Amino acid sequence: MPETDRFGDTAAEASASAGTYPLLTAVSPGGPTVVRQPPAASGRRTDVHVQPLDDDLTILADRLEDELSQGGCALVVRNTVDRAQEAAGRLRERFGEERVTVAHSRFVAADRARKDVELLDRFGPKSRRLEGAHIVVATQVVEQSLDLDFDLLVTDLAPVDLIL
Repeated sequence: MPETDRFGDTAAEASASAGTYPLLTAVSPGGPTVVRQPPAASGRRTDVHVQPLDDDLTILADRLEDELSQGGCALVVRNTVDRAQEAAGRLRERFGEERVTVAHSRFVAADRARKDVELLDRFGPKSRRLEGAHIVVATQVVEQSLDLDFDLLVTDLAPVDLIL
């Protein structure tokens, strides 16, 4: 009899699925012990380039000015609200109030809901992009809760699967 793991998978089944990512796993009491099925590819393709950037607001502003010189939108994700507010302040000095939006968890619920709707309207799947450059400075609230699209992402260190 083949050796099984705690889910009842044989060693061969476990090793066959070990290299698959992402992997969906379903477990049901009284039913099959484990059903594994890799999701189908979406058919979309995007080239992603990851580059380190020094943690300096002047360097960040210079990079954004260069990258957005022909227009477009950038998302700057900071790990804390204080870092997001500091970056937004410096970027507003450089690009102007109307070109920098801030999103983080310290807004009261009504203001945050309004901001989320505005972000979705401008950068969501059915967005109506405006002319010129725009920068959104946010905390991780934008990574988990909103379906937004940007031309450039500059982020503090985070788990790579959240970044990509």
